[in-house]
Amino acid sequence: MITLDPTTVRNLFADLSHQAEVLIELYRLIFPDWERIVKLEGYPAINDHTWNEIGELFIAFDHLHHPDVFAGGCWMNRGFTIEKDIPDWTASLETCQAITNHTETDQMIADVYNVRES
Repeated sequence: MITLDPTTVRNLFADLSHQAEVLIELYRLIFPDWERIVKLEGYPAINDHTWNEIGELFIAFDHLHHPDVFAGGCWMNRGFTIEKDIPDWTASLETCQAITNHTETDQMIADVYNVRES
């Protein structure tokens, strides 16, 4: 399980100007080695409370920065999935497999983040 800091998450919406940037930074909170990942199978899981909190942030963000899009659509289409038995502001990778090209020296990171070589 990975703990998400609510303040850090909220600051992404204040500091960035495009929904795709926010989404990528949310994934980067889960996968600090984001640049090495070539594909995700599935999505990280969070509980419904956390999902809704982030969803509301995306809706407000889209109203401000992207008034011509379906507000919150980026999060609904590409955001995390919901699992009810996860604590608030915690993410699980049980529903997500990261695939990356990595070297032997990266194996420890791969093991920690449930990553397999493509």
